[in-house]
Amino acid sequence: MNQTLSRIALATLGMALTAATLNATAGTATVRSSEGDEITYEYSRSAVRMGMDGEKAYSLVRDGKMYCVMFVNGEYMLIDASSMMQGFSSLIQDYAPDELTA
Repeated sequence: MNQTLSRIALATLGMALTAATLNATAGTATVRSSEGDEITYEYSRSAVRMGMDGEKAYSLVRDGKMYCVMFVNGEYMLIDASSMMQGFSSLIQDYAPDELTA
């Protein structure tokens, strides 16, 4: 499960960067890694949805916010990834040496 979460987190970062530069009206793209994993992007002018092949979990960028939807113990769980990353940023700034935050 941790490996799946790591792959989703990395792919979500790529999706956020993709969403920032999107010019197309709508479409779908599938990207295959060297290990054979597939990530499918579905996008429109207002949102980007990214899901990995064979997984119920997916990520969504909409209205400038990133969300992760996961299927845990038979139920869907929504995580506001934008807020979570802001929290991590604050935490890092509080505990990182001054040389790294200047």
